[in-house]
Amino acid sequence: MRPRLLLGMITAVALAPPAAASPIIDPLGDTIGGPATSVDIMNSPGFVAAGPGVYQLTVNFAGPIAPPSDGAFNSALALIDLDLDRNPATGWQSWTELYTGSPLNLGREAYISLFDDQFNPGFAGLYDNNDVLIASLALSFGPNSFTVTLPLSTIVGISVFNYSLVSFGPDDQGNFVFDRAPNGADPFAVPEPASMAVLALFATGALGVAFRRKRSGAAPTAALPVA
Repeated sequence: MRPRLLLGMITAVALAPPAAASPIIDPLGDTIGGPATSVDIMNSPGFVAAGPGVYQLTVNFAGPIAPPSDGAFNSALALIDLDLDRNPATGWQSWTELYTGSPLNLGREAYISLFDDQFNPGFAGLYDNNDVLIASLALSFGPNSFTVTLPLSTIVGISVFNYSLVSFGPDDQGNFVFDRAPNGADPFAVPEPASMAVLALFATGALGVAFRRKRSGAAPTAALPVA
């Protein structure tokens, strides 16, 4: 394969969007501590690409929610745990596990807090494990959902990570109740970008061609620079 043609194919693939995330489905009525539709997570498409270098997470609830800045009975209170190295043995215990008491194979390196909307309406906070604000993230609300926007530049360009979320708020009796996603021990994962998988195949194929030509005595083609 000609180097220029290979480089063009790699460039095209590198611009491909990430693979589609697996949708999140959470059972109805599984809140911990009592019923509360504004806390009951229903579903989500997961973190999906919203543009070059930007992910969005939309979470839908069983009943109407309000922004935390409204100070309403059904204001959406939620924390999203991020396991940036996808290693449960590193990082801190997730808020999801801490609040609900059920094991989760996730070591938190950062988290997103909707609480920030209380004093900075329209924004969620991205924090490190020392509760230091890394960035303010755009936050919007629908009647039964919220959407948070995560530029990958705020997590140093990491595009593949594991995550979980926990929501909480008062039930009709004023008692705090919780819901988590996932319910099991395995966290959700942002899928490997399609570009990386195909790029690896191209690179392997290119190296194989170069190796075969060298062994056969043919003049090798120009090698691609190694990062």
